Amino acid sequence: MGSFTTMDAYVAGYLVLKGFSPALITQNSGSKIIFSFPDSEQVQKEIFDFNAGAVVNARQFSFTIKNLKSKIFSIKMENEKCKRSSLSFPRPD
Repeated sequence: MGSFTTMDAYVAGYLVLKGFSPALITQNSGSKIIFSFPDSEQVQKEIFDFNAGAVVNARQFSFTIKNLKSKIFSIKMENEKCKRSSLSFPRPD
C-alpha cells in the first residue's frame, strides 16, 4: 500500500475531518512538513470530493486546520531547538 502525501494543510484538514490520521514527515532539516496518509480508494474519493467543492462544517474545518498548523509549528520549533543545541561555539581562553 502506498501513501498520499501533501503539503496542503487544507487537503490534510479535510482528510482529518473525514477520519484519516496523517503522519507528519519533516524534510530539509525540518523546514518542510509533509502530511502523509495511507493511500486507499476512500482517500482518493475524499480528495476528489474536496476538489469538487465538498461542504464541511466551517467551525470544525477551521479548528482542524489550526490544530494541524499548531503541530507543524511545534515540530519546527523542536527542530530549531535541536539545531541551536548542536551548534558548538569556541570557548574563550
